[in-house]
Amino acid sequence: MQESFISNYMQSAIELALKGKGYVNPNPLVGAVIVKDCKIIGKGYHERFGEAHAERNAILNAIKTSGDENICRGASLFVTLEPCCHQGKQPPCTQIIIESGIAEVYIGSADPNPLVNGQGVKLLREHNIKVFENILRDECDKINPYFFHYIKTKRPFVTLKYAMSLNGTSIIKHGNKQISGPVSMTEVHKTRSEVMGIMVSSKTVNTDDCLLTNRLAENTHQPVRIILDKGLKIKMRARVLKTKDGKEEFTDISKPAARQSAPVIIFYHKMRAFKVRKFAAMHDVELIRTPLCQRHLDLDFVLGELGKRGFDSILVESSGKLAQALISKNLVNKLQVYVGSNFISENFRSKITSTPQVKLFDSDTLIEFSENPAMSGGKLCSRE
Repeated sequence: MQESFISNYMQSAIELALKGKGYVNPNPLVGAVIVKDCKIIGKGYHERFGEAHAERNAILNAIKTSGDENICRGASLFVTLEPCCHQGKQPPCTQIIIESGIAEVYIGSADPNPLVNGQGVKLLREHNIKVFENILRDECDKINPYFFHYIKTKRPFVTLKYAMSLNGTSIIKHGNKQISGPVSMTEVHKTRSEVMGIMVSSKTVNTDDCLLTNRLAENTHQPVRIILDKGLKIKMRARVLKTKDGKEEFTDISKPAARQSAPVIIFYHKMRAFKVRKFAAMHDVELIRTPLCQRHLDLDFVLGELGKRGFDSILVESSGKLAQALISKNLVNKLQVYVGSNFISENFRSKITSTPQVKLFDSDTLIEFSENPAMSGGKLCSRE
């Protein structure tokens, strides 16, 4: 098969994979297409966590579309990630690939999951299926930063977001609290829809009375709201405690709030047991007792606990001490800074130095660092 055709088919698989954003975590985004006689006869992607994988969906799509149960015999499968070979919530993908009679498989990314990690490729070859690896690997790797990070570390991928004015002011003490504009707000809600959790301090909740939900569209993914509250000082009437299903609020972005569940987890340090039980029962939240590190909640412990609960990604929205603590402890994988078009006096200025990747849109600028423990080595480019 010509190299250009191979790239085009894998690109189609990548585009399919992206449709699963926000719905498959902590599983990876995976897309697949089946090609026979230079025509795509089947398409599929992993649509939701716990449901059928991309390969199975593509094969079943080919059979359903053609009405021929043997349509995949002799065909080629293009898949963005190495097919799994173990029984999980779904049967192994290698099984249906072998049974369908597919003759060759083109793979984008290797799967670092210890349950797979080359075993899928090995099994296919043992059944005389030709396997071609590393097809558009860089492009395929880029769509799964959360998955790769989580599989290797068992901790969530941390994206830190904050907004600042042109002169570097990150917090406004008086007047309008919002620096960024409607376009950047849409970008923020898009990011919220793609991560498993959104984390803030109780100070942010008490000051802004924020919802911390994704409000782009109905029936979209909602992140779990995670609040760091050392002394359980969150206000009892906070909207975040009253809107676990997102039904009560509407967004200024133009579409109604999503109706999916949006649970709340609060990390605290020490409080009388009866008060903790009363608080949890009253607000239907999960409370996790957390040790201190230098008089503050231990962020390493927090991320470790989230990892144990299957969180592959969180968005931290902070412009203050929480942001600085995460950066100082080298716990940030990606940094998004939204720069408004205004100048604001007073208040502290954020001091984060690095070579940014800048995305421009309307009157707001997003400085985005890709995954890098030191948050350096980015490049300057314009948003398309």
